[in-house]
This record gives sequence, C-alpha cells and structure tokens, in this order.
Amino acid sequence: MGLKKGIWGEGIEPLTRAIQLDNDRRATLYAHFYLGLVYLDRQMFDDARGFFTRAVALGPNLVEAYYELGRASWFAGDPDGAREAWRSGFAANKFNAWGKRCGEMLTEVDSGGAPPRTG
Repeated sequence: MGLKKGIWGEGIEPLTRAIQLDNDRRATLYAHFYLGLVYLDRQMFDDARGFFTRAVALGPNLVEAYYELGRASWFAGDPDGAREAWRSGFAANKFNAWGKRCGEMLTEVDSGGAPPRTG
C-alpha cells in the first residue's frame, strides 16, 4: 500500500473499496482508521475526525483511534471534543499504551500544552 510512501491515491483507493464492500467488519474498522490517519497527515482535520469517529464506533477497543480522534479534533479547533476523545480513550483502557497516552495528553493540554503534530 502506498500510505507509508506518501502515495495517497494508491492507499486511499483500496481502503475506500473496503469501506464500500463492508463485508469484513475488521477490514472496515481498519480502513476507517487508516483513512483517518491519511486525512490527519494531510491536515484535513474534519475528514479525519469523521473516519476516526466511525472507527471508534466500529471498534471501541481500538484505543489508538481515540488518541488520533483527539488530535484531529484539537487541530480542527475543537479542544473540548479533543479532551472528550482522550477521556474516552483513557476510560476504555487506562492500562493500554494508547490509553496511557490519552491520559498523558489530557494532562499536557490541561497544563497549557498541545498535542504533537505527528503521531
């Protein structure tokens, strides 16, 4: 897939196809998640938020999606939405590495910091 190489068209097409087929729950979940990452990287924050929101709905145990939803929300100008995403990710599994990152991000932004531009 071309996502790692920055060849967005090559990566977006099969992910979009997986979502359209919707015949494999796991493939659909990860297609939404990875499309969220693509759009976040392209600074298309509202689109990224939509894909991460759907990923969280499909797979609430994919805690990394909460973290990335928080970043997308923050950069889209919705700090309250970001905090809610990180709170939800922390609550989903505070022992998971991504759950811990969600908790750390809450502490960071509450003390005046900001999330990193890259994952």
